[in-house]
Amino acid sequence: NTQLNDTGFTALRGFRIAHGDLAVGDGVRANRIAIVLDDGSLTVNGRLDASGRGPGSIALTASGDLTLSASSVLDVHATQLAVDSNGQPIDASNRAHIALRPATTTSRSRRPVP
Repeated sequence: NTQLNDTGFTALRGFRIAHGDLAVGDGVRANRIAIVLDDGSLTVNGRLDASGRGPGSIALTASGDLTLSASSVLDVHATQLAVDSNGQPIDASNRAHIALRPATTTSRSRRPVP
């Protein structure tokens, strides 16, 4: 992951773990992030950054628990609005996506998401 960050590869970051648990902290940065645990639990303890010029997407899947700690941030915001030839926003092109697919979920949010 560090080598991909250092070389500027930010299009897609995907991790699939067949067995075992995984804790993810800061440092995962790509426009599309997918983390899948076939047989284990996933804990997010930091920032998953899928932000960029266009909206990003984050998909988290775990067969066990999916825990978002109080310090977790799932960032999919866009810095630029996609518009048509008349300058009107294009709905489908401006939608960010977050998909959480756990067997069980624990969330300890510090504040509500706007």
